[in-house]
Amino acid sequence: MSKSSMSSSLEYLFMRALSWSHMVKMSRFGQLLAAIFFLCLLVNGLIFVLKLNGYSSVVIVSDNTSSLPRIQSNIQSSRTLQQSSNNYDSQNQTSTASVLEHVTKGKGNITVKIDSSTKPTIQIVNPHNFPYLINEGDMCKEAPELIIVVCTGVKNFKERQAIRETWGTYVKDPVHKTKVVFLLGATDSKDMQKNLLNESKTYRDIVQEDFHDSYRNLSLKSVAMLKWVETYCISAKFLLKADDDMYINVPNLLTSLRKRKEEKFILGCIFVGARPVQDKRSKWYTPLNEFSEKTYPRYTSGTSYSMSVKAVPDLYAASQQIKLFWLEDIYITGLCARKAGIQQYHDGGFTFMRRKPTGCDFKSAITGHNYKPEELYKIHKELYSSPPPKC
Repeated sequence: MSKSSMSSSLEYLFMRALSWSHMVKMSRFGQLLAAIFFLCLLVNGLIFVLKLNGYSSVVIVSDNTSSLPRIQSNIQSSRTLQQSSNNYDSQNQTSTASVLEHVTKGKGNITVKIDSSTKPTIQIVNPHNFPYLINEGDMCKEAPELIIVVCTGVKNFKERQAIRETWGTYVKDPVHKTKVVFLLGATDSKDMQKNLLNESKTYRDIVQEDFHDSYRNLSLKSVAMLKWVETYCISAKFLLKADDDMYINVPNLLTSLRKRKEEKFILGCIFVGARPVQDKRSKWYTPLNEFSEKTYPRYTSGTSYSMSVKAVPDLYAASQQIKLFWLEDIYITGLCARKAGIQQYHDGGFTFMRRKPTGCDFKSAITGHNYKPEELYKIHKELYSSPPPKC
């Protein structure tokens, strides 16, 4: 029975009640009381008939702890709640909630379904829409435990080759299940690009995006790393970002990573309380209009840092919402990590400093910085010599 027809019926019954009370010549007050009594009998009768046909009352109660109503039924209530959660700042999102009630007539039950959705409105300020000039989309077809992304320059073939022949040889070790990819930007030199294409055909470990490869664009390169890992290597468990002048003790790195219990984390050499350099003569000069806070957020050294791959999508999403900042370690592991809610952890095996280029100095270490290609060969030879070095 529709609301309009039910309303008309009740109005008709009420008028009949008034008419009956008039016929028995009661006082007006008595007529009104009789009509109300008669109407109550009819309403109770109507409720009894509805119950016999399988309907039951549904009460909507205000809930102060939620933006949604709470629906109670004395027979059966089923809820379908769809929520979308994120770690982004509240200033970049708006929430809307819709409540859809679906009441199904059935014998002895009412099914109430609530469809609630929180839809974030995200302002994209750094879309990172650069196409690939060279790509290795099948690099992680067989899921590795560790994917290493080496950020390198177009002309640095000797550095890449030294890595391939030293600590990068773990890509051939089935025990460690490691993959290494070299990430670059674009060059204006046709000869360099031709050499890079030939290098890619030989080693199948080059990924190149179409942005200008320069020191000031290192943040773009690191965002490219996050995008590539999320797109092509999300099956990996851990990610290491490294510069091409680093030596990495891969077994020590994996030992440290396997001890982590957190689902999402960043691991490296932590800096806390670092201040922006305001000296215009400095290589790291940062004007106030680029960064206005008094101190940088907690971050890890960009020479090398590692993370769980499960943290990558959150960091990449955060990078799209934060204005690009040219110091890549502060940008990725500081600003983006803060926005995404990813915790950084310090590991003494990581360093941004140069260790002595000897096998003994890397026996218990994870990383060392600022080595020439010939020094990488020296470290690796001593570290894995037979018999092992006496330290």
